[in-house]
Amino acid sequence: MDRLVILKDSEKICWRLSTHELMVVVMCKLAQNKLSVQEDSLAIYIKSPQLKDNIILKLKTMLLDLNLSSFKTGAMEHILCHIHINAISLYRIPAAIHDLLTGSYFAGVISKALTNCRASMKQKLSTHLTVKSDIYAIVKDLSPSTRESSEELWARWAWVHLMYADFTNDIIKASGSKFSEKDFWLWLDAQLQECCAKYSQILDENKCRAKFNGVFKRALTQHKSTFLPKFKPKTG
Repeated sequence: MDRLVILKDSEKICWRLSTHELMVVVMCKLAQNKLSVQEDSLAIYIKSPQLKDNIILKLKTMLLDLNLSSFKTGAMEHILCHIHINAISLYRIPAAIHDLLTGSYFAGVISKALTNCRASMKQKLSTHLTVKSDIYAIVKDLSPSTRESSEELWARWAWVHLMYADFTNDIIKASGSKFSEKDFWLWLDAQLQECCAKYSQILDENKCRAKFNGVFKRALTQHKSTFLPKFKPKTG
């Protein structure tokens, strides 16, 4: 149909509308225009260096967070919520696209970035297992340059690295195993949840945390005896 005819038909319809109905039409048009501008702004932002500098690099730090309860299961929802709450103060996301941060397009971008981050971390775990790196070298390689090391961070990732060794050497090679290499993070989440559940019945919060952290401290001791460190770096 000719565009001019459509416009003329639209004008005829508008003349028949009440003032209230006409205002509704105008508001809908304005909302559509605003959404179109926001979507264009989001598409530009996704392709900009700001996405990498302000969000993607921070995802790596979040995966190293000692309070992270899972690396894959539920992690996406947790991270999206964190981004939405701290959009301006931490992630410096332009105000013009805030309304779209809960949409599927932005979620898909973050999901892909998270998948890439986990794949990169797993590849590094594999490489360090092959060359028998000590825990200090592993954490230094995994961490962004701005991240300060600590005993707790070394302990957590000593546990992760030993779990990765068990997974690749024993779990997926076991007779009748249902796991493959791609299942590592889901399997690791299950191990982490098992640790949480084991000590969750302890009512005293300090004792519960001490028992839980003891799992990682023992892993650090085991890791250092298996992969002897050349030296211990200073903590922040």
